[in-house]
Order: sequence, then C-alpha cells, then structure tokens
Amino acid sequence: MGNLFAVTRDDESSKTYRVMLDARSQVELARLFDEQISEFYDSDTQKITYDGRYKVSGNEVLVIADFALFEHIEELQEAIENPGAHKKFDPSELEDDERLVGLCWSCLNGDEQQLSFQVLNSSHVLKDKRAGLFYLFKEKVLEPLLNSGLEIGAKLVAVYEGGELMFKSYYMANRLFGLEEQNYAATQKQVEELLSCDLFEEYDDLENYIKENVDKPMRRVIARLVKNEVTQLVKKDGLKMFCEEYDVLNVDFSKENKVRLPDDKADLKILLGILDDRVYASFTDESRVMVSNSSRPLE
Repeated sequence: MGNLFAVTRDDESSKTYRVMLDARSQVELARLFDEQISEFYDSDTQKITYDGRYKVSGNEVLVIADFALFEHIEELQEAIENPGAHKKFDPSELEDDERLVGLCWSCLNGDEQQLSFQVLNSSHVLKDKRAGLFYLFKEKVLEPLLNSGLEIGAKLVAVYEGGELMFKSYYMANRLFGLEEQNYAATQKQVEELLSCDLFEEYDDLENYIKENVDKPMRRVIARLVKNEVTQLVKKDGLKMFCEEYDVLNVDFSKENKVRLPDDKADLKILLGILDDRVYASFTDESRVMVSNSSRPLE
C-alpha cells in the first residue's frame, strides 16, 4: 500500500500534510496510482536529461538526476519517514494565503521508495463553505455534498525514484517543485559579453539594444551559449558562410566578417538559434532550413 500527502504553498514556503484514508480509499488509490505510473513510464521509456530545450514526445520523459527533492518540498521527508505522527490535511484549516499545489503518493517499488506527483489547485478542494454548490446522486436522488472533499487528478506530473525526478512538462513540474534554477536566464552582464564578443560588430548603444530586443527566452538561450562557450567554438567565416548560403535571416557582415546585430527581433532569435545548434539545413532538401526544439546529440 502507500500514503497520500497534500502539498501546499504560500508566498515563502511549502508545507506537507498527510491525507487520511479509510481501507477502501487505500485500495482504490493504490490501484489508481499504479495505473497512472504505468501510463507515465515503463521499461521502454527513454529518459532524456533536462536541458531547458528539448520537448518530449511519445514514450519519453525528462530527467533531472540527483534532484534535491526535499529541499524543494519542505516537510515531505519527515512525512514519509513517520506518516503516523505527521499533521493531517483538512482543507477548511488552510491559512488565507496557503494554497494547495499538489498531491504525493508514496509507496515502495521493490526496495526503492517511489513518489508520484499530481498538480492540483484550489478548485480541486471542496471546502465546507462551498459545499452547497456541489451535489451527488444517491439512490437516483440528487443530494447536497455537506462535507469537505478532495478531487484526485487524472494523471501524473512527475515521478521521483532513485534520486531522479522524471517529468514531461517543465511548466507543470515547475508549479510544484520550483525548477527555475534548472532553466536560468542570462544576466545583463552575460548578455552584454556575448553580444560584444568577437563574432559581432560593435554596437553603439548595446544597453538599449538589449532592452528593446532581448526577451527572457533569448536570455535562456544566451545562458546556454555562455555555459557551452560557443563563442570560442564558432568561427566568423563559418557563420557568414552559413547565413549567406541558406539566406535564413536578414543580417549584414563587416569587412572583418563580424555580424551586425539585426534590427529585427525575429532575426536576432534566428541568429541565436544558429549559435545554439537549433537551425540546420534539411538533409533531403538543402533548400529548406529547419528549426529544432533541441540540439541534443544522438547517443
């Protein structure tokens, strides 16, 4: 069997509560989560290291290895280790600024602790003060729901096992775990250093150019370029040859083959995509230039 925990957050921290279950609910939830885990991943699922770029499809999951789960969800470790002594969940007793963000089902998979997560929100909690708005059929008669309730989600958002956090959607997983540090954006200094490196012609008012053209998604791309030291790998002549051969964006080059920062924000996005290895020529039709959602190398 297993234990069910509710995770809440306010503006500063998270809390974990044990959701008490009767014998029937214990059996039903064990079956439900077992089915959802099987739908989420199996032995044939391909695990792909999360890099902020790749979007999974089919039988794939994103993975963050050595994920410090218990630093992201406070009190969860204590609740798992000693569920009987942990505080119990009562939606009517939540603080005004405290909101439900998810559920965690804890069970053993062989000898390994397995934690399955659903993302929920306040609409999944039926509090006493809202009870009159909900009705249930009982013996073909519609009767009001007079007690608090909790709606269980239809699918998992993440599974944690063996130190690995597995998920399929960064957006959904971030709501529960706060993964911003896994997908950080470049600082102003990093952006300035990249756009003033030897690949680019000097720009008179770089600070204002960045303000008007470089948005947060671009800053994430620039952070990867800085981390991977791309400017040390790319040659000016090679960048010019690629742009001229495939005519993928409207940019000019100086006599020293340095690229002039484009006036069009869309062209800047493509230019960063080229440096990020996400713009490439089609193998079957060299006249076509493609954009990938990842530059993950084949294994």
